[in-house]
Amino acid sequence: TYLSAYMYQAGSAEYIDRVTQYKITGTADADFTTRQINITDDVKTVVTYYDTTGEKMTFAVEYKGNAAGLEMPRYAAIYTYKPNSDMLHNVARYEINGDFTITDINNPAARRPVLEGHTLKSRTFYRQRDDEFVDFAYSYKGASGSETIDTVSVYFYGADETRASGASDSDLTNRVNVYKYYAGINVAPL
Repeated sequence: TYLSAYMYQAGSAEYIDRVTQYKITGTADADFTTRQINITDDVKTVVTYYDTTGEKMTFAVEYKGNAAGLEMPRYAAIYTYKPNSDMLHNVARYEINGDFTITDINNPAARRPVLEGHTLKSRTFYRQRDDEFVDFAYSYKGASGSETIDTVSVYFYGADETRASGASDSDLTNRVNVYKYYAGINVAPL
């Protein structure tokens, strides 16, 4: 069971700044009557940071560890949106190697994770209609700074196994084909 704690931007009760998710250990470290949280033994698993509108996720940090206060950053996910849109374009996931820094952590307009020295592990691309569907994804291999694409995963939806561009809102993922990457591979919808 998990507990999500919402923090709002300074001076606002409307714009989300970040959401921290905790794995509950024993009983939740929250008083649900007073709506107060006092973390004592719940374990932090993810912190998701939002932009100045409080609507778009800009990045998330996943943590490892099984004791409160001893959690260490494990992965960072960076969210990129289509220009002038609320529609997600892609998510890049980095493995954190050593120290992890977030610049201007209390300023949603300027805060950014420092990714140098961390290893790109995957990038997932979305196709939008009325909803966001995973179209394809790359997995990467190699050390930080010299990552290369290893595999390509292509997603199909619904009973007719259509690609994301033709999927309807009610279509579920039916199949995912994974291919070893090679230069020139075409993952465009047929």
